[in-house]
This record gives sequence, structure tokens and C-alpha cells, in this order.
Amino acid sequence: MTTILAVDIRSVKLEDREVLCGINLSFSGGQLVGIVGPNGGGKTTLLHCLAGLTSFSGIATLDGKPLRYQRRRIALLQQNPELGLHVPLTALEVVLLGSLCRGRWIRRPGRGERRRALAILEQLGIGGLASHAFSSLSGGEQAMTLLGRCLLSGADVYLLDEPYSHVDARGERAMHRVLGDLVEAGKLVIVVDHHLQHLSAEGYGRILLIRNWLVADGPPQKVLRPDVLESAYGNELRTMALGARR
Repeated sequence: MTTILAVDIRSVKLEDREVLCGINLSFSGGQLVGIVGPNGGGKTTLLHCLAGLTSFSGIATLDGKPLRYQRRRIALLQQNPELGLHVPLTALEVVLLGSLCRGRWIRRPGRGERRRALAILEQLGIGGLASHAFSSLSGGEQAMTLLGRCLLSGADVYLLDEPYSHVDARGERAMHRVLGDLVEAGKLVIVVDHHLQHLSAEGYGRILLIRNWLVADGPPQKVLRPDVLESAYGNELRTMALGARR
């Protein structure tokens, strides 16, 4: 059955400030969706609402059932994960944490899960780092490892907050392949990405432009037009364009 994630956000307030309002969205499996918008526009908050981590006035459902009962079907890659630099785990052990999302009880991962975790690291191009301490990895390698943890969870919905921030060109290519495989398998993948060139070139079928509300929603050729982007970014768009040319 096609995964349907639906959310109707009437209002989200953080520290008495309204961060999001009037957002009504639905998503199907087999979609790669990009979220873009100015800093402070509520992109990460929207992901957290979809993950069931942030309270809001409204409703969210997955396949017609309240989201709060189905969080195990959703994998979230946060921009600044709380997994500290001094956690005494290897890259393989971090990926294996994803297996904890699949059952109701905490148990040791089996041999099959270890083989799957190793295969995921190879798929991401960091198989040689399996036995390395997570704390010794670069920022990009840590991001890839944490994406591997999401993949092992076997989720139906993947929410990724700026996954390319610390990743080099080789890592970007590996991520693109993996995300494409997820979409082909019928998974829903939603990515916050501030690189506008990614959104126009990397297979996104749908773009959401957010500035505390939904400014635009549609295919890249409709949403990524300069006039539409400027309505959300204003002067910030010119600064971004100058930075991209340097």
C-alpha cells in the first residue's frame, strides 16, 4: 500500500513565537521532496512536526492513523544530532542502533543485521570505516554513518535535515544513489536542502518553499523560478547568488 503522510498544521509556537502556520500537506510513497526557504523560516520545525517530535495545533496521520502511534515507521536524520563526539561506539555500532527501531524490545542485533549494516556502509562508500570510532570520523563521515542508521531501521518515511552540509562530492553522489534507491522502493524521502542547485538537478519531483507558511508547492521548474524564490528570500536570495558564483 502506498504510504500517505498527511499533516494539517494550524499553528506551531516556539517560545511564544509562531514559527509555522496554515500548512496543509500530503505525501505519497515513491516521492523525493525537497524543502527550501530562508533561515528561520521553519524548515526544521516542519520536519520535526512530521516526525512527531514537535507539538502543534493540528493533526498528522500516516496511512490514515495518528502519527503518534507510528513513529517507528519514520526515520529522522537531524542536522545537529545529539549523538556526542565522545560516544564510545564504532561506525558499525552506530548503524546497528537503527535495528532498535524495528522491534518493541531492546535486543542485541543478530548476524543478519550486522551483515545488512556492513552492506549499508559499503553502499554509502564508507565500508572501510566500520571498525573506526565514530568520534574519530569527519563531519561528513559521521553524517553518512547516521544516514546508515536510518537505512537500517527499515522505515517507510525518511526525513533528512540538510544531509549534504558536511559531505564531499563523493559522499553527495553516494547519498543521491541511496535516496534514489529508497524512492524506487516506494519510500517517501523528504529533504531540507539549502543548496538550490541540488534541488533543481538531483531528481526532486516536488519542492516546498517555506517561510513560516507555505509559499509555493510544486515541481522544481515552478517553485525555483527567481520571482517565486524572491518572494520568500527577499534580499537573502541576492546574497546566496553572489556566494554561489564565488
